Amino acid sequence: MPRGAAGADSMLVVQQYALPPSEPGGTRQFELATIFRAAGWKVRIYASDFSHLEKRFFRRSSDRSRRTFDVVEQGVPFTYVWVPPYERNNWRRSLSMAWFSARAFFQVVACRERVIYASSPHLFGCFASFVAARLRRKAFVLEVRDLWPEHLAAVDPSMQGGRLFKLIGHLANILYARAELIVLFAEGSRAVANGRGGSDDRIVVVTGVEVPEPVPHQPGPKGGPTRFVYLGSIGPMYGLDMVISACELLAESRTGQFSVTFIGNGPDKERLEGWAHAKGLEMVEFCAPVAKAEIYTTLADFDAGLLSFLPGEMFSFGISPQKMFDYMAVDLPIVSNVHGEVAATVEIANAGVTAKEQTPSSLAEAMEYCIDHAATLRDEFSGGRTYLTEHANRSAMVLSLVDRIALL
Repeated sequence: MPRGAAGADSMLVVQQYALPPSEPGGTRQFELATIFRAAGWKVRIYASDFSHLEKRFFRRSSDRSRRTFDVVEQGVPFTYVWVPPYERNNWRRSLSMAWFSARAFFQVVACRERVIYASSPHLFGCFASFVAARLRRKAFVLEVRDLWPEHLAAVDPSMQGGRLFKLIGHLANILYARAELIVLFAEGSRAVANGRGGSDDRIVVVTGVEVPEPVPHQPGPKGGPTRFVYLGSIGPMYGLDMVISACELLAESRTGQFSVTFIGNGPDKERLEGWAHAKGLEMVEFCAPVAKAEIYTTLADFDAGLLSFLPGEMFSFGISPQKMFDYMAVDLPIVSNVHGEVAATVEIANAGVTAKEQTPSSLAEAMEYCIDHAATLRDEFSGGRTYLTEHANRSAMVLSLVDRIALL
């Protein structure tokens, strides 16, 4: 049977943080595997069952159990490997990444799949998979979720020029130059990939989400507060200090007219929650993350979705935020402080409002606009779901990717 024919091809997806829909966090690899399998491919995901978001194992009964085991998650086979657990982004997380990378190397060497599809954010697992794929003469596809090391320097500029930055940059150069195919999530990342050895003929951009069935909006009490929600990781990259500062400004004159709910976990959650409490911001609430399968019904309970990143050039072109597409999928108006490619998408889709400047006062003004126009906000910014269907339907994009990978 020729390559690309139904049932003829097989692929191993290597991503330490890949998750099934039953868990909070990103499920892009699961969705990709589902579409590939529907196209006749055999796809297996090699991951750890230690949740980076919740800092816990979610499939093994005991942290002491170090066995590797297989689980079929809603039709998609996962192979879960134990990694050293960690609580913060310190040396223990580095050990966890190194451990996974070593195990991934031996998994790829021993596997029977023809195509190896390795995904960042950390490039160590990708590089280990690449070396093993070359040894076994398997096709290698690099998926770039976050631009390493560029994202690291954007969050902590002191890292630029350091040994770790240079090491990761060197690994990135090798991977971009030698991968048979490079999958990006933001069109703006193309220039970075090409600058590190990639080429347009080997790049495919896959963005958006699988558009769900419509979920009806659940309006709040008439005359009640405008309900803002932030859904996702609560970490330094997302510049959420700006959101809390904007809430402080609004609280001076708009108390009782708005609420902000953070849904998620992350290293900044405890600090931000303490800050909001110390400032008496009773309208700000922090909640536990929800499973991917529950995201859309959860978002239906709010009036606007907050999208925030640190100010900086990197976040103006090198990102394709999952939460933006999740908001758009249920036509939840977006309030964003992100400029560049994200702002252009929000504007073209008629999906929300972008703060004029990346400052707390400008974000507060954008939120204030939503408060003043709460009754008509969903009518004014109602283009998100239509945009996804016409321009960012992940199924259509992945099916195009299927055809490209079948030729490798």
